[in-house]
Amino acid sequence: MKIAIVGFGVSGAALLMSLKTSGKLDTDLHVDIFDPNHEPAVGLAYGKDSNHLLLNAFPTAMSLNPDNPLEFSEWLEKNYPEFNATVDLVPRTVFGEYASERLSPLLEKENVTHIKNNMIASQSKP
Repeated sequence: MKIAIVGFGVSGAALLMSLKTSGKLDTDLHVDIFDPNHEPAVGLAYGKDSNHLLLNAFPTAMSLNPDNPLEFSEWLEKNYPEFNATVDLVPRTVFGEYASERLSPLLEKENVTHIKNNMIASQSKP
């Protein structure tokens, strides 16, 4: 079976993580991801634009791992101990770093292809 993920922001990344944690990514499934960005799950919201822009949720409420809702908090404690995951709103770029680190290994799987193409822009041309 083939699946296409159009856009690899947080929603597309969460879908890929869900396929991994459910075991479906380890079957004969093939996933094509269409996104022009080179970093997974970063997009506009979590890009490296500014450390002054903060998440609008606490780290304890954010995780890309459906089996571990505190994964981002645990990653934050290990990599950025200056932040308190229960009370601090952290820079969006930090979540982008976590997302990229967590998802990059999935893009190396044989049955996952990242096609660096903007599907929306491609379809809007006459």
